[in-house]
Amino acid sequence: MSSISPKEAIYLFTDNAVSQGFWLSEFERIIKDQAQIDTFKKQVVKAAYVSIGAQNFAQAIVMFNLPVNEQGFVDSGWYLPLRRLADGGGHGPNMGDGRIRLTCNSQCSISWHTDSMWEPVTSDFMAIRKAIRDDLMGKAPSLKETIATSSIPVKSESIDIANALSKRHENPEVEALKQALKTETLAYRSQLLQLQREIERQKELTQKAQRRLDAHEVTLEMAEIKRLHEEEISALQQALIVEKDLNQELTDQLKQLTVTT
Repeated sequence: MSSISPKEAIYLFTDNAVSQGFWLSEFERIIKDQAQIDTFKKQVVKAAYVSIGAQNFAQAIVMFNLPVNEQGFVDSGWYLPLRRLADGGGHGPNMGDGRIRLTCNSQCSISWHTDSMWEPVTSDFMAIRKAIRDDLMGKAPSLKETIATSSIPVKSESIDIANALSKRHENPEVEALKQALKTETLAYRSQLLQLQREIERQKELTQKAQRRLDAHEVTLEMAEIKRLHEEEISALQQALIVEKDLNQELTDQLKQLTVTT
């Protein structure tokens, strides 16, 4: 681990993705000034305190619940000793710089704060890693931005479909189907791009782990990286299959309607 003072971030989750991030100083100012968090009114938000090392690898994570009232303010009286909880964290996964210190519902060094914690799954660590990599501070990722950065080659068949979708059809049913196909095509490409990026990311993590760990630790750490890698790729592949099947189904329906009209 690096001896340089780490950065401290707070990430807020929507479902299984990080939707907003703050530096700890900004988050503390929100709490102190009772500023609104409009996106999360009247709910308990899944949040994570993350200590980030010099090379932008997570070193410690605290998975905590953040209660937000119906006006969009964090409940008055809310407080957690995040740094202290992070320092007392148990063993977590390797996120690029050795095993992190993890505090969550199943391992919390301060027993009376256990109920304020939540239990993460692999995809939550993936979301945090992506938020750090994308410098997600005060902004949410845009699907349009994600697709714009894609380098996936487009086949001639896809070009033909794109040309067909760009022309307005007189039949409202065909037009509605075209719009649905456009949406699913974007989702399909986004899933494929994410899969490619995660494969490359895992390769980088594996290379860094090999350089940093001594001979005794390599076997255990490599096994953990491989397990996380397989879980992440499997989840992305399943999502990709669903998007691909739906994309094909919509394409077939569009062809049928085009022929009949």
